[in-house]
Amino acid sequence: MGEISLSSPNEAPTGAGVCLRGFGLDEISEGERDQLYLALRLASVERHCASDGPMPVILDDVLVNFDDDRAAAALRVLVDLSQTTQVLVFTHHQRVLDLARAVLPAESFAVAAPGKPAEAPAA
Repeated sequence: MGEISLSSPNEAPTGAGVCLRGFGLDEISEGERDQLYLALRLASVERHCASDGPMPVILDDVLVNFDDDRAAAALRVLVDLSQTTQVLVFTHHQRVLDLARAVLPAESFAVAAPGKPAEAPAA
């Protein structure tokens, strides 16, 4: 099992074992709060899918405050989750779409815009 380290922005992670220290949400950035929220939400969805079966996951602009590396990692996690249940990600940010096109297999997602038919995944 991997190592987990949580720290505040003012505290360097140790990189060894588990370092848990309570801190207020006001001590972490908005992006870090969004990442924490997404991780907790996806853990809850995975637990539900394992015990009660699939349920749709609908996310609206959840990656806006992620930096590109973390957004790319989150997109990969969402593609993995889509093997278990339906995942819908809504955004009006071109950067998120560009990242998805750059890091995900074309067949793993489709793009739809208001008033336009969905772009079929590339074959």
